Amino acid sequence: MKAVIINTSTDSELVSADVVELSNEFNTFAQKTAESILAMGLTVAKAKRLSASDFETFCKLIRYESDSSAIRKLEQIGKRYDALHRHVDKLPSAWTTIYRLCTLDDSAIDASAASGALNPTIKGSDLIALCGAAKSSRGAKNAKSTTARAPADSAVPNGTDMVVRFTTTIDETQIVTLRRVCKLLREVDAEIALSNKLDAVLNQAVEMKEAA
Repeated sequence: MKAVIINTSTDSELVSADVVELSNEFNTFAQKTAESILAMGLTVAKAKRLSASDFETFCKLIRYESDSSAIRKLEQIGKRYDALHRHVDKLPSAWTTIYRLCTLDDSAIDASAASGALNPTIKGSDLIALCGAAKSSRGAKNAKSTTARAPADSAVPNGTDMVVRFTTTIDETQIVTLRRVCKLLREVDAEIALSNKLDAVLNQAVEMKEAA
């Protein structure tokens, strides 16, 4: 294994040449552009495959804590490098914003880029909404899939070719109890609202007195 002596202000250290090469590669890409952010993430993902001690040294050389959220997020960006790099010209330049895209699957990223929803000037709030919409879409598709027809050779208990569904009923006693709970919750909400109004009035009175 190739090794390199690293000189620091306090000590000299013999480390793997791979660690030095990757740390230099990371620092080369350390400029705030979407392409370099993806490259930095990919570099971290590569370094993560080194031994634990080498990875610690790598993080030390790039001046990050190995267990920091920054390293964790960059690693996730690196794992999604291919899906993100296809649309590098449409990615924002903030790496924390790019990280949010990692919650989307490849098809959602492709669709967002194609529709123009994903663009370099997208705001964090808009991206959060975009990710939420994608998750809702996946949930709707999953819910729809539960009504899919069962395979022809499968035995369905109710004798139909549809997936079995189960329902439950609530007796009169439970309904009465639920209504009481709902009433109590409405009363609590009303008391909280009234308390907030009183606090505002009292605060205003105190401020007027202090001003006088």
